[in-house]
Amino acid sequence: MTESIESFRAYAQPKRVAVLGVGISNRPLLVWLGRLGVQVEAFDRLPADDPYLLRSKAWLEERGVTPVWHVGEHYLDALHGFDLIFRTPRMQPDEPALVRARLEGAVVTSEMELFLTLCPAPVIGVTGSDGKTTTTTLIARMLEAEGWHTHVGGNIGTPLLDRVAVMTPDDRVVVELSSFQLVTMRQRIETAVITNLTPNHLDVHPTFDAYVEAKKNIYRHQTLFDRLILNAGDPVSLDLVSDASGAVDLVNGPQGWPGRRIWQEDGRIFMSDRRSVSELMAIRDILLPGDFNVQNVMTAALAVSPDVGSNAIRQTASRFAGVAHRMELVREQNAVSWYNSSIDSTPHRSIVTLDVFQKAGRPLILITGGADKKSDYTGLGDAILSATRRIILCGANAGDIRKVLELEANGRPYAISEVLSYDDAVRTAAEMAEPGDSVLLSPAGTSFDRFRHFEERGDHFRSLVAAL
Repeated sequence: MTESIESFRAYAQPKRVAVLGVGISNRPLLVWLGRLGVQVEAFDRLPADDPYLLRSKAWLEERGVTPVWHVGEHYLDALHGFDLIFRTPRMQPDEPALVRARLEGAVVTSEMELFLTLCPAPVIGVTGSDGKTTTTTLIARMLEAEGWHTHVGGNIGTPLLDRVAVMTPDDRVVVELSSFQLVTMRQRIETAVITNLTPNHLDVHPTFDAYVEAKKNIYRHQTLFDRLILNAGDPVSLDLVSDASGAVDLVNGPQGWPGRRIWQEDGRIFMSDRRSVSELMAIRDILLPGDFNVQNVMTAALAVSPDVGSNAIRQTASRFAGVAHRMELVREQNAVSWYNSSIDSTPHRSIVTLDVFQKAGRPLILITGGADKKSDYTGLGDAILSATRRIILCGANAGDIRKVLELEANGRPYAISEVLSYDDAVRTAAEMAEPGDSVLLSPAGTSFDRFRHFEERGDHFRSLVAAL
């Protein structure tokens, strides 16, 4: 591994290097490059006096990194004469400044692409429209339960590049990959997992087809020795079977499928290959609520086979309580339960979450609304009114949600309170709530109308609830 890092050091040290966007993944990248002796210039759209940018600068300076800075609205005007450019994941490859830089001879890559180039261990990559983080975390926990030395990161929020020097071929690496990270991906991923494919991020990708094409890069560079795991219950994903270079294993796979498959039947989960069928566990033993979490557990179990035995899979599924911001129980106060599902950045995500609460049968107050990303809201009104009649709107897409409620109410009465801030939303919900109620934050939109990312939105909600 040291030889690979040394090769990169020799390659990068004499070059002019730019890092675009000083966010979660690129701050550690700047530190890692600095420790290799690479001279880097940092670019960010935020103005020089922005508090977040100032905190980022201070964080880097504490670690001995003082790059040349280019900031503000026209920050990309200075992107000339560079040899190597690391883009931020949300910056699309057709950004004019990147097109110009490539024409000038620059190599454009990303932190994740460099990590996968240097990584010595087998990689399980997870992408999809829903369930990525939960599935990624379940895979890592199952591997750890079996005794594998496991590294987990990527879009899940943990950069891995600064750990690559301590990884060995006997380790296992699990990475969550967004469509933004995959759009230029050219690295091999030995086990590729696609949870499902539904319209998402259409505020950035020009079409759903373009979004799917980006997702395909998770398996496009596989060999015949590799695996692609798809959900046969998702027709868009199932259409990808013919593209695979290696084995295709199926969640909800039909009887007779030649590869590995996993399915549920009579309240139990089974797994098979060509030679044998084994009963894995009872669905009732999965701690996470909701049918979609059964799918997440099945997907993770298929991904780790045959490296992980059934005991470790059962142990993980029966103990894993979930990931922050995903139907997360924040607090119980005065017999009222407060839930944070800030990850619900599309109507589809909110529909799935609301279905869980509707089936639980507990009275619900919904706080919803965020920034629209050209989503289809069909079905959201019916899902909301099947779960609750008490709705608090707070977000840029409030008009879209109000409209779909009107279209899909079918005579059902409901009450809407529209507020201007999360402080007002939490205060209104607290005044409205009675013992036995649940209050759910499920925005059905991105966080970008008010926050930098969904984690910041969820953390803010948590703090407001904690202060009640």
